[in-house]
Amino acid sequence: MFFFSSLLALSAISASIIDVAIIGSGCSGLSAAYVTSEFGYKTHVFSGPHKGGDLNVNTIVGNWMGIETTTGNEIIPIIEESVADNEGKLCAQKLHRLTLPKAPCNLLTPKETPTLPEKLSLQPAQKINLFPL
Repeated sequence: MFFFSSLLALSAISASIIDVAIIGSGCSGLSAAYVTSEFGYKTHVFSGPHKGGDLNVNTIVGNWMGIETTTGNEIIPIIEESVADNEGKLCAQKLHRLTLPKAPCNLLTPKETPTLPEKLSLQPAQKINLFPL
């Protein structure tokens, strides 16, 4: 079963094993990356050529993850560091194709992508409950 917002949780079965793949690097995608990486999940964010989305446009961000007031340009490095500390990556490439709802699904990147294999096969994972009731 897949669940989406900006977060797509998948478990990898290829040479490049990742716990969480997030498609999009706007505020929601980067916040999801921050939380999942802080919980120890190897998280990859596929941001496309402009990481940060509207965080680059909206200069003032209020009450982000407990920080009272900050800017989008200050948030992006915090998230990058958190993701990198847990073996994840912010990939500045676009996805070429995503095959859903097949299992396993495939994330296909352009051949010139330096950080990932051309094809990454994934199996659907169980829903991750980060905040059990």
